[in-house]
Amino acid sequence: PDYNHSDSDDNGVLLKEHTFTPYLRKYVCVMLTDEVGSCSSIFWGFSFLFMGGVIVSLLFPLGSNTNLKGTVWPVISGIIGYTYFLAWSISFYPQALLNFQRRNTSGLSADYCLLNFFGHVCYCIYNSVLFWSPIVQQEYRNQHSGSNNLVETNDVSFSLHAVLLSGLTLYQVWYYGDWKINPPSTYTNAAILLMTAIGTISAVLIGTGTAGEWLVLM
Repeated sequence: PDYNHSDSDDNGVLLKEHTFTPYLRKYVCVMLTDEVGSCSSIFWGFSFLFMGGVIVSLLFPLGSNTNLKGTVWPVISGIIGYTYFLAWSISFYPQALLNFQRRNTSGLSADYCLLNFFGHVCYCIYNSVLFWSPIVQQEYRNQHSGSNNLVETNDVSFSLHAVLLSGLTLYQVWYYGDWKINPPSTYTNAAILLMTAIGTISAVLIGTGTAGEWLVLM
């Protein structure tokens, strides 16, 4: 396709400018714009995801937390990790964009959105604690013959992003009014409240030294 756009000024002089919007839409942003799933779209989608994974892994290499030896395996692990991070993260956007364009979320389950958000919050806490808490890291080493846990920056980045985007989708369900029409079921609310109560009580008991270790709660 021709991505050159021509226009003229007030004096009739031909001006030529390059616009890459069609190019970006057809190739770079194909994961968000394709509604057919053609072989070409899949190819370009995977290609740009992989290239993105390579670039991000070079900008943010794995830290010393990894157990991988040598110089090659940490790089390969970083590329795979950030490629999965990009692929899974991008998957949140089509639904959020569709909700915004339609100004409603009809057909989208409030139960799913609530459970999805709650699950990603739990996953984010798990990754963040294993990545940043020296206490939990030492508990992990004590239980695994001195080995470090394998949570890396791409895992933490994904889980933080997932909380934001799943939270946005949940907010859209409430904002566009579908929450009142088809609210989450009583079983869903009860399950989330029960798991939250169990987690909170367990955290208090562990924090006061009454029982257990943080790693077990994670």
